[in-house]
Amino acid sequence: MISILKLYSFSLVHKVNEGINIFERGFMVSGEKDDRKKDEVFQYLIASTSLISWLFYFLFYSHLYTIEEIKSGITFISLAAPFYALCTFIYYKRLYKAEIDTKIKKIS
Repeated sequence: MISILKLYSFSLVHKVNEGINIFERGFMVSGEKDDRKKDEVFQYLIASTSLISWLFYFLFYSHLYTIEEIKSGITFISLAAPFYALCTFIYYKRLYKAEIDTKIKKIS
């Protein structure tokens, strides 16, 4: 009988600790959170790489374009890359919020 109570109390403590760990990790399993963060960083890397590569492209091939075309291209990428980064930020912010709301509903 005592061993059954010990086993039950261990199980109960384990479940409480597991619940605390979920709260400490932001309602996500550590691996999932790391993967999401890597995905988000990769998306920002795409935005910064596109901006930098376009600027280098116009720098090295400026002899092929008129000044107006270069200004137009630099203006476009200077607006498009931050817009892409903003959309990525909003997407992941909403995704994290939706996952947290789902976890809260499951816990409640």
